[in-house]
Amino acid sequence: MSAASPLLLGRAVGGFTGDHWGWRATFWLGALMTAIAWLMLLIKLPHSEPKTNHSYFGLMKSLIGLWREEPLLRRATCIQAALFGSFIGLWTILALRLHEAFGFGADVAGLMGVVGAVGILIAPLAGRVADRRGPQAVIGVGCLIMLLSYAVLGFWGSLVGLIVGIILLDFGEQPALISNQHVIYALRPEARSRLNTLFMSGMFVGGAAGSFGASVSWRLGGWHAACMFGGVLVCLGLVLHVYGRLAAYENAKS
Repeated sequence: MSAASPLLLGRAVGGFTGDHWGWRATFWLGALMTAIAWLMLLIKLPHSEPKTNHSYFGLMKSLIGLWREEPLLRRATCIQAALFGSFIGLWTILALRLHEAFGFGADVAGLMGVVGAVGILIAPLAGRVADRRGPQAVIGVGCLIMLLSYAVLGFWGSLVGLIVGIILLDFGEQPALISNQHVIYALRPEARSRLNTLFMSGMFVGGAAGSFGASVSWRLGGWHAACMFGGVLVCLGLVLHVYGRLAAYENAKS
């Protein structure tokens, strides 16, 4: 399961809770679930000894070197930051769209998270395709599917069009995420945790920027401006991906 799927399922729960018991109840529920998760981890996680002699500070400092030394890590992180920013941006303004166009409240906006989480089903398939065809092809296809989703969201104004667009968006983002992780994990198997730290941190920075940009786009130009903003972010990720593929091709020729 990718990082996006729990976020979408959380939106469904949060939307229902907020609509029926108020927005403060969502924070109390979040605190309770966090405490339960902490307790489960405390009980279930096995005790393990560290396999390195480096200190925590030393490991954090080594992240700078990893970022400088691995261009594929930088490219994969920037691509996924753009795609995740586009993805989260859509979910940031979805409740506003549902209220404006269809008169729905937060509970229905939350249920859309269940629709988006259908993308969980494609995650195992994306992993198998990445193993057979290589992750780069899957990343490119994922970007194209996300672009198609924004065309659907922008031009198909009905509720059905909104649902189809959301499903396509998740179907594009999840394979790209899995494939970009496939790329970075192959770089240094002994440093996978640190590679993933950099990758996920960059991805969520992109998500925060996408959320902010989508909100500004909505305020300035409404739904279509927000869809255009999301599509531009996907195009940015696609350009980075194509540039990387062309650079790899040129290096292979020389």
